[in-house]
Amino acid sequence: MSTAKKVSSRGFTLVELLVVIAIIGILIGMLLPAVQQVREAARRTACMNQVRQLPLAALNYESTHMRLPAGAEHINTYDPANEDRAPPNDPDSFGWGWRTKLLPFMEQNNLFDSLDLDVSITSGNNPNVIVESVDTFVCPADQELGSTLFTWGYDSAMSSYLGNGGSIEWAFAPYLPFSDGVLMRCSNDRYQGISLAEVSDGTSNTFFCGETISYSIAKGGARFIWDPVMYAASKGTNASRTLSQVRTGHGELNPDYGLNNAILRNSFASQHPGGAVFAFLDGSVHFISDDIEHNNLTATQWENGEVRGTYQRLFSRNDGQVLGEY
Repeated sequence: MSTAKKVSSRGFTLVELLVVIAIIGILIGMLLPAVQQVREAARRTACMNQVRQLPLAALNYESTHMRLPAGAEHINTYDPANEDRAPPNDPDSFGWGWRTKLLPFMEQNNLFDSLDLDVSITSGNNPNVIVESVDTFVCPADQELGSTLFTWGYDSAMSSYLGNGGSIEWAFAPYLPFSDGVLMRCSNDRYQGISLAEVSDGTSNTFFCGETISYSIAKGGARFIWDPVMYAASKGTNASRTLSQVRTGHGELNPDYGLNNAILRNSFASQHPGGAVFAFLDGSVHFISDDIEHNNLTATQWENGEVRGTYQRLFSRNDGQVLGEY
């Protein structure tokens, strides 16, 4: 009679299980950053493809109207003491921004035709239209902005992209000697936009627009009246309405949220780590690093002959200076 040999199977010990779990945890820890980097790269590429459409639409606008659109309009604003300067807070003032003017050149004719540009954004049927978000104007990395309405007595969709209003604070005002932006403020049908001939630095050396974020969202709901409303702003001073459409290179790129509003309202920013996407007037697109040279040059320093940093020079259409690395 033969006796069968008993075979026993040995299980994992606790130590072995812990080692396996640790290895799996390490692999996941190595994999997740790679996945996040791939996703961010995809979002940044999509953002660059979107923002490229904006200067191309502006060039088509220029071909039709022989000038670029005004960055921000202020109509019915009149100061008898100086007809070029609008009063600081005129309740009868209204106007539309550059994004609105580009809609027909971006296959958004139906949306454009739904707006009545002869009245303010709060009149007629306009309040029902300006809540419409336009995907092309919302960065894929900032979908919360695309689904959030700016609310301040009226509701409006927002945009991730602001126009180039010049290199120095207030440079979007065309009556100032250091005015050098691409999308300028206009009042009472004056200064309806610049021509390409005025971009003497070259369209490939001059920003057209760049990214921003909603500081109302970033600050957890605290109202930021300069947030980038999509179509136009209807309340506040002329400055606050303008800064919802265009900004200058005066503020640093991607400033800390805790800085005061005087800095934030003059700054560009993004949800991309390390910088922001900017489109040049020739249609090229670049990711500009936070580390770009920038010196917050003021109008007084400009008058004294000091030179702008590279970041600010990219905002100027006609400073004649050689660009640094960016």
